[in-house]
Amino acid sequence: MEWDSFANETGPFHSGLGLKFNFNFAIIIAGFVSRCSPHAKYYLQKVTIPTMHVCGETDSVIQKEMSQELAAHFQDPLIVTHPGGHFVPASEPTRNSYISFLQERMA
Repeated sequence: MEWDSFANETGPFHSGLGLKFNFNFAIIIAGFVSRCSPHAKYYLQKVTIPTMHVCGETDSVIQKEMSQELAAHFQDPLIVTHPGGHFVPASEPTRNSYISFLQERMA
């Protein structure tokens, strides 16, 4: 089943992790701009949904600057940087950022 069909038949969904749907907001962890030329069309206009971009100061897989480059393609991105590397951070400050972002979206 195609993801778009699945979303239309079983939604509504409010957010997604690493999937392409029409969502109300997104949390993007260690995101980066694709260098694949067929994807260039996806970066022509800024994405207008609220987004939170999480990146690690010491991430050696997806450097912080790569995530910041992606965030620049979104209107008013919230960028959260944690002191660690390439993982989903769960420290209290980052958890509080997740909670605050989600509460604002779900209000």
